[in-house]
Amino acid sequence: RGASSEPLAVKLPGAMGTDDINWARQVVLEMQRSPEASELTQNRVFGVGGEGHETLFLHKHLDEVAPKLRQEMLDIATKSMEKAGWTPTEPSLLTARCIELIRYRGGEKASNVGLHGDGGSIVTVAVMLSPQSAYTGGAVEFVSGQQRERYELRAGDALAWRGWTDHRVQEVWSGLREVLVIEWWTGVDATSSFEPRGGDTVDTLRYALTLAPDSANLHRWLGEVYCVRLPCIGYRDDEDDAELAEAEYRRAVSLTPDGANA
Repeated sequence: RGASSEPLAVKLPGAMGTDDINWARQVVLEMQRSPEASELTQNRVFGVGGEGHETLFLHKHLDEVAPKLRQEMLDIATKSMEKAGWTPTEPSLLTARCIELIRYRGGEKASNVGLHGDGGSIVTVAVMLSPQSAYTGGAVEFVSGQQRERYELRAGDALAWRGWTDHRVQEVWSGLREVLVIEWWTGVDATSSFEPRGGDTVDTLRYALTLAPDSANLHRWLGEVYCVRLPCIGYRDDEDDAELAEAEYRRAVSLTPDGANA
């Protein structure tokens, strides 16, 4: 990495202690005991060619069972932005886009999670809940052009990254790997919207672009929001969404002319 470039991710060793890891697991247990457990459990696929992994949405239970964990995860997000030298966002502006436990199970069909981004999330924080003895594999990889970073985590370690940075979890060959994840953004908090994970909007993506104006991913995603399907359906009556979408797509291509997703 060049001396002037920012890191793609930040690792904070031992950011969460054993007591808080146990509280996180208690939140998961309460969710699984609830009548909504099946609705709050999904098998999601990340990225092109990626495998599905079990996601447990905790937005209806975290604040009730372990309210302290939300503030601790926000503190980690703030410390990570400072450590990385990223343009900071005031903590008071950040809300929880989603609160999740993600499970990666090893086995015969072990495969990496495909490269993907988290949209207009300002910073995603993942805390490892599993000890290294519980699984093999599962390193986290980040990619931006020629820049690549790879991280392995121990229980209690936190990893943070910008939502527009492509990343993936490599193959988990055996065991069970569990992480607590909160994506922080400037949209509606999941506890208010009751959505497991809110979709990007023009406003959330425009704000993210003030922090990373040269992100091809953000320009492409903004183009997608402007034009969900052809012919372009206006999100605001006073703007020409087709022209706006085209401008964003052209900007994305100009930033990564060789990018397959541009």
